[in-house]
Amino acid sequence: MASNKLASLVPSLSPFLIQSGFHSIKIASSSSFSRQGDLKFYILVYVDDILLTCSDPSKLDCFIGSIKKVFPVKDLGALHYFLGIEVKPHTEGFLLTQQKYVEDFLTETKMQTSKPCSTPMVISPNLSKFMGSPLANPEQYRKVVGAL
Repeated sequence: MASNKLASLVPSLSPFLIQSGFHSIKIASSSSFSRQGDLKFYILVYVDDILLTCSDPSKLDCFIGSIKKVFPVKDLGALHYFLGIEVKPHTEGFLLTQQKYVEDFLTETKMQTSKPCSTPMVISPNLSKFMGSPLANPEQYRKVVGAL
């Protein structure tokens, strides 16, 4: 589910979740869970995206319906890609992979034909800020480092 207006609604989302029986997950403040007997709900909020899962798909549909009554959200259906992670259904659950992210990254940096190596540079180089020449495009460097 996603909505451009959700980011401004997050302060009112928290009371809604608490009223719906959700509790924050201490190690991930943007995550919450709810347990009602054997029924388990998990929710993750990231900027303007909400990721919901439930141990019973029919109950998930019902909960999504209750969220839609309060918030202007759009149900995007089954999860395929989230935060650079591709999610593929598997017989034992899901397979999480960043293969597409890495391939897109290599294409963007024009490194598709690069070959892997265990250590991409000398382990103990003698570097100095006075060595070499300034980068022609430091923004591209920052973008690449930020993507990593």
